[in-house]
Amino acid sequence: MRLNDSLKCPGLERALSVFPEMFHCPGCGAEVEIWSDEKKGKCTVCGSYFIKGRHDKGLVDGRNFQFKVGILEYADETGIRLYYERYEAELPPSVFEHDRKYKIACEACKRYGTNLACPPFSPVFHDYIGEFHAAKTICIRIPQEYFSHLAPEDRYIACFRTGKKLLEEELRQFRKQGFKIAGAGPCLACEECRTEGTESKCHKPAKLIYSLESLGVNLISLAQKGFNINLEWSSNNHLADFVCVIGAVFLNKKSSRRLQPAP
Repeated sequence: MRLNDSLKCPGLERALSVFPEMFHCPGCGAEVEIWSDEKKGKCTVCGSYFIKGRHDKGLVDGRNFQFKVGILEYADETGIRLYYERYEAELPPSVFEHDRKYKIACEACKRYGTNLACPPFSPVFHDYIGEFHAAKTICIRIPQEYFSHLAPEDRYIACFRTGKKLLEEELRQFRKQGFKIAGAGPCLACEECRTEGTESKCHKPAKLIYSLESLGVNLISLAQKGFNINLEWSSNNHLADFVCVIGAVFLNKKSSRRLQPAP
């Protein structure tokens, strides 16, 4: 005789279907127990959140490097709370594949030529960044499921704007310290960018941040090489699970000595 599903014990069902696993905390190395049906864990020693099974090592040009992964919490002005993944790595210049051909891809955008932080107004990568020996690179990765109450075409925009806000809050702190920075996506400082006329001039230069893609950086390559992330793209038949925004703080030998964590 088969038990009615309503009579099943949730605790027993969980015990039979899932099991505890042991992982090493990427922060302090302590062993942490996480159930097999859970995606993230919290270290009882140092208090760090981390994603289980996430590789924290990469390989670029035959050289190993490490990246950090953390799970952070964010609450918007309405009180809605969400968790997001934050990746960070200090990457060499060779990871930043860049070329004018990647700037040309922006011409397909229906808003091409309407934002001073985007092509054709944005400079090329090398002219803007100059020489650098490493870049503190940050990736914010947010699940679109937090915005499932919105229409599919609006979820990406809401998710991207949230990630962009979190990223730029960090980047502006580093710019105050004198570092060159690059963020993600178009500048949203003004409701309408002043790109009309022959003397287009930004009215809020302190808030303008060029994106890596506007400078001609290949973000698909950067995400894969830097964080082992394959960027997802939404289409008419598929909605991406995550939205990523990527930015960087560029360091030379002189400036890296005074690099301080963003508050």
